[in-house]
Amino acid sequence: MKMPLRQTADAYKGKFQEFEPFPRAGHPEGYKKVSPNLRKHILEEGESYLGYRYPSIFATDFMNFKRTGNRVAYEDLYFARRHALCALVTAECVEYKGRFMDDIVNGIFVLCEESGWQLPPHNSYQRDKTQLPLPDSARPVLDLFACETGALLSCVSYLLGQELEGISPLITARIQEELSRRIVTPYLREHFWWMGQGEVPMCNWTAWCTQNVLLTAFLGDTDQDTRRQVFRKAARSLDFFLKDYGEDGSGCKGRGQWGQSQAQRYGQLHSLQKRAPLVRGYRRGKLYGKNLLFKAL
Repeated sequence: MKMPLRQTADAYKGKFQEFEPFPRAGHPEGYKKVSPNLRKHILEEGESYLGYRYPSIFATDFMNFKRTGNRVAYEDLYFARRHALCALVTAECVEYKGRFMDDIVNGIFVLCEESGWQLPPHNSYQRDKTQLPLPDSARPVLDLFACETGALLSCVSYLLGQELEGISPLITARIQEELSRRIVTPYLREHFWWMGQGEVPMCNWTAWCTQNVLLTAFLGDTDQDTRRQVFRKAARSLDFFLKDYGEDGSGCKGRGQWGQSQAQRYGQLHSLQKRAPLVRGYRRGKLYGKNLLFKAL
């Protein structure tokens, strides 16, 4: 099996550049170009969460999936927390007056206090195996939404790090501690099926999880050696991902998952290129039907 991205990543010996994909809050020109209508919508949504009481999640809520097969009840609580934090952070970036910060801090700590970031249906260490009834906080599971939560908190710290440290340096320190323990360390030490191995078939999980791990590692406070390890492992996973996708961009879950597979792959290659300029081949694309596939050559 050819592994062009892995070979490129292994050959790269340079320094990883800082990744700044969007302006931080407080940037003089960063959010002035937001249209009045969009600004109004963002602020209204953020204002709807002022004084927000983040929903409680109990151990029995997690266990309910194992007992009844109902995944929606837990997910409604889980995603409500994350949606609120996103809305508050976006509003603060646009307005930048500090009035959303207390609720943002509450949201950060609510997520950091969760026993596990994975969803109950994904709470296993092997593909298609029986799910465990509760998360093991000593051994995190990296599923789609654990990785996404890592990326979310990393983005919050990136956007509002200075402002959060102005309240207390313990806030950003807690974020970085949780990202290291829950995402970066298990990513480098464990093997999850979506990372790829041999001829094991991959799906959109590979692209989805890998992109969020890259965001977590490169927006966060990680050293050059850690970034290099993540970079190389991510490149390897993308090679395994590519072997199972045809020229039309469709995978085993069909065209409906294109946005969380091929589009995520583009995001990963873009991120890799920004961090290590050697990886430039993704810019060469071919159009198959309606899908622009960027080939890493």
